[in-house]
Amino acid sequence: PGYHTFFVPIGEVRPEAFDKYVVLGHVIPNNVLFLNVMGKESYRSAANDATVNVELSLINRTLRINPEQTYYVQSNTIKADPRHNKGVVMSRVLRPNIPIKNGVIHLIEKPLMIIDTSIIDFLQQEADGRLKMFNKLLDRVPEIRSEISRLDQKTILAPTDAAFSNLNESENDTKLEYLIQNIDKLRDLLRLHMVSGQSVSTDDIRHGVKPEVQSADGRRNLYFRVVGEDPNTRLTVEGGGVNATAVQADIGATNGIIHVIDRVLGMPFQNIYDKLNTDPSLNFTFELGRQGNQNWNEQLLREDRRFTYFVPSNDAWDQFKKENPSEYKQLEMKQFPANTRNILDRHLVVNQQISSTQLETQFDTIHTVKGILKVAKGQVQFGKLC
Repeated sequence: PGYHTFFVPIGEVRPEAFDKYVVLGHVIPNNVLFLNVMGKESYRSAANDATVNVELSLINRTLRINPEQTYYVQSNTIKADPRHNKGVVMSRVLRPNIPIKNGVIHLIEKPLMIIDTSIIDFLQQEADGRLKMFNKLLDRVPEIRSEISRLDQKTILAPTDAAFSNLNESENDTKLEYLIQNIDKLRDLLRLHMVSGQSVSTDDIRHGVKPEVQSADGRRNLYFRVVGEDPNTRLTVEGGGVNATAVQADIGATNGIIHVIDRVLGMPFQNIYDKLNTDPSLNFTFELGRQGNQNWNEQLLREDRRFTYFVPSNDAWDQFKKENPSEYKQLEMKQFPANTRNILDRHLVVNQQISSTQLETQFDTIHTVKGILKVAKGQVQFGKLC
């Protein structure tokens, strides 16, 4: 009983892959949704209980150069059991908006929820498309392609060709050519784009999974965040000093999850100023640097100097607010911009680039613009801030 929205696959279907949950995952219950009213919202499917939870949403892939309307419906298995994998499956809408007595039917190209493609198969499908360069780099290091092919769960962060194009006309272009010729360095770069042993999804990060995960290179961590509000949330990841956004997140595979990202991790393309200006996790520090008549941040645009900036994240400022509410309020109210600049000066080293490896092995103290920082086991120790 009731009025519902049904997505009915009419392409090749494997009956053995269907069960109760897969059938229910093609239905939005108690809601009659024609395509023009679905928008960007995610809708709870009828596959929703303590074991399996699937959401459905619509994606408009219509191109400006081609007026023909192109829509895909997307299933996102957020909670899964051993039979059903987490992740996204997309299916093209072939014939939409067929009214029936108890709702509406949309005919789609293939079944939702059924994840039968491995990560390596997905990458190969994109080898002549948006992931052409990433595939070429994998071909240079066959052992990485072999690692990706294994059955154990993993997470792959695949930069688009546009991400590699953004490296052009910069010193990174030279670095990329060097990496292509240096297999050891290229291996490290590719492993920075992989998490071994677990599939990290947007919903995992949103609901409390530790956002800091070690990459497959064994040395550098990846920092995942979910930014924005539904239905415009975005998954971001920082690795090797570069913050990337998933242009398509949570693509399900039999052996893990793929996130297609818009930047190449480990290949910085911004100066420090631009990094602070565009990274949402650092925006409070950036705003502090804009206080008063003097824009403290502008020095970070200088190309004739090298900086090391120990930048407090928004989370660090939140902790400071809990411990020092009155001092935090003074900073937030912009009452004493000169004091604010002094605080930032204590975090900035000029004419010296200090890597995390150097912090661990070469320094006991570091001289900043306005003070001395103590270093112990790679950790920088700050005194009282205000």
